[in-house]
Amino acid sequence: MKNSLITLAVIAALSAMPAIYGQETADSAAPKKEKKSPIAMADKDGDGMLSKEEFATLPMNAKAPEGVDAKFAELDKDGDGKLTADELKASAKGKDKKDKGKKEKSAAE
Repeated sequence: MKNSLITLAVIAALSAMPAIYGQETADSAAPKKEKKSPIAMADKDGDGMLSKEEFATLPMNAKAPEGVDAKFAELDKDGDGKLTADELKASAKGKDKKDKGKKEKSAAE
C-alpha cells in the first residue's frame, strides 16, 4: 500500500512537470514594447509620411546635414513635399541594386 502511494505521488509529480515548466512567467507574458523603426520615430505628426523637417532628424542624415535638402528632393519622386513609405522603399531597392553591382564588379576584378 505504501509503495502504491509513493508510485502514485511520483506519477502525479511527473505528469505535472510539463504544466509547471511550460507556463510563462508573469514577466514574459507581459506585452512587449513594440520597437519602432527610425522612420516611424521621425514621423512626429503621425501622418505616415516624412516632411523635410522630419526627414532631417533621421540618424542617416546626422553625418551630412548639409545634404538633406538635395537627398529629400531626390527621394520625393512626386514632388509633394512628403516622403511616403513607397518612395523610401524604392530608394532602398535602388541602393541595394547599386551596392550589388559594385560588389559584383569588385569580385570580377
